[in-house]
Amino acid sequence: MALKKFNSFQINEDFDNQIEATEIATGETTLYRLTSHSVIDLNDPGEFYFSNKEAVTPDLLDNKGSELFLLTVKTDVSNIDKEASEKEAVSHGNESIVVVKDSTLCSVVSVAPFQS
Repeated sequence: MALKKFNSFQINEDFDNQIEATEIATGETTLYRLTSHSVIDLNDPGEFYFSNKEAVTPDLLDNKGSELFLLTVKTDVSNIDKEASEKEAVSHGNESIVVVKDSTLCSVVSVAPFQS
């Protein structure tokens, strides 16, 4: 019986990556938002967030007040608008920017003073 030598597993590696890319993400995710308002509408907290707490920056705020608050929310991954998120991430140069489809589906976890 002759044995064959396999030098490359490129096909299998590419196949694994394709499966991960096509899987539909489900479940709950935590998002972060900066605001200069101390009063927040808990039923409609806003549509622009960061997916990574370390990426939160006040540089992207239109109205910077003297005090900033970090809003932490949870929402289902299906509520994230991927196209709008990519567009905003590119325009602001921050890959962590996330846009939600319906901000009323975000449940507020906490509001705390922001410290940079």
